Amino acid sequence: MSYQRWGAPTPADWRQKARGLVAAAETIAQRGGQVVFVRYPTSGEYWDLDCKNYPRSQYWDRLVLDHGLAAVHFQDLPRSRSLECPDASHLDCRDKDIFTNELVDALERIGALSSRL
Repeated sequence: MSYQRWGAPTPADWRQKARGLVAAAETIAQRGGQVVFVRYPTSGEYWDLDCKNYPRSQYWDRLVLDHGLAAVHFQDLPRSRSLECPDASHLDCRDKDIFTNELVDALERIGALSSRL
């Protein structure tokens, strides 16, 4: 993780760098597409470092709220928030159904997917 070596950017610097990503999402929307930002599960040391270096309220939440982005964060999914990743950043294959089902439900709730058949 680069911030272990060089430190995390300030929230303002991070949001400035994310403007290109937001602009790309806006371009996709203008062309009829839809973009949903998804924060996938992490755990252990990786999650601890993210919480310390990128507090959700100052980075993810601000980006989503400031730009009105469609987004799903794994911490908002009741069963997914407690999943343990064997290598701290990838789900165990035994947990794929839990996360996938919760993600699909969340995408339906925000109108990013039609109801399942």
